[in-house]
Amino acid sequence: MLTSSTSSIPIPSGDIESEHSDSSPNIPFYPTPNCTAATPSTRFNVPITNVIHIHQPDTPASLAASLGALTATVASLAATISGALANIESNATAVANMAATVNELKTVIETMQQTDADVAESNATTAETVFQIKTALNTVQQGQADAMQSNATNTAILVELNAAVDAMQQVHADSNATTGATLDELKAVIGSMRQKQVDQDIMLVAKDTAARGQEDKIADLETQLERAQSERGKALAMLNEKKAKDQSAVAEFDKAIEHAQFEREQAFRKALDKCRASANLDEPHETWVLDQAMNLCNDAIEDVRKDGYGVMAMYNWEEG
Repeated sequence: MLTSSTSSIPIPSGDIESEHSDSSPNIPFYPTPNCTAATPSTRFNVPITNVIHIHQPDTPASLAASLGALTATVASLAATISGALANIESNATAVANMAATVNELKTVIETMQQTDADVAESNATTAETVFQIKTALNTVQQGQADAMQSNATNTAILVELNAAVDAMQQVHADSNATTGATLDELKAVIGSMRQKQVDQDIMLVAKDTAARGQEDKIADLETQLERAQSERGKALAMLNEKKAKDQSAVAEFDKAIEHAQFEREQAFRKALDKCRASANLDEPHETWVLDQAMNLCNDAIEDVRKDGYGVMAMYNWEEG
């Protein structure tokens, strides 16, 4: 963060009037301020150099008035720079708040991505269950076909047995004593086989009913699968919309950083212009103060730029 400090301006030491030689006793001597020659400033394409003129005021009162004006100029410059620094702190707070908002949006995106993965895993489990039920249904249907084939075989046997009974009845007509018992046994066997056929028919009906129930269950699972896929499509659409909004928020964040940098530079440019307008380049002390103020403004602008680059680097690192 940029800081501002008010420092006193060094006043050259020395007597107002120094007796250097007897040949010029009435000419006062004013020492030159302790300042070094500055190189031309090219930051704003305005070459500025220190201009030092040796001016000899008529009286000490004139020098005191010049120093008073110089003090007022420095105070005005300090107030201008303090206001610019307050504006910089406010902009830095806004940039930090926007960075926190971007982090929250990243957390929401990660949650949506985890939800999408959970939905995909649930869909895979449902599809596997449907496949297993279909396999079981195929097995039941194959068993039902085998049972029907067995029933047809039993019917053929019954026909043959009925023919045998008819033959035995013919024999019974010839010999009741011999064939009566045999005929009763055959009728008992036929009755038992018919009862078995009835029981088997009942079992086939039950298996057919169970198979139909399995088909209904499969249809219900397929409906649930379609519904889950539809919900997944909606979730993906919402996620894409959220991503678009997040990208827009990041763009606004970039614009805010650029705007903050622009406002900071404008504030220090105004302070520099005010320094130029208020300083008298013909006075050596005021020229020196102007050069010091320009250096302070230039350093502050450079700090603002570095601060902006640091925020952008931190943001890019978080994105990576």
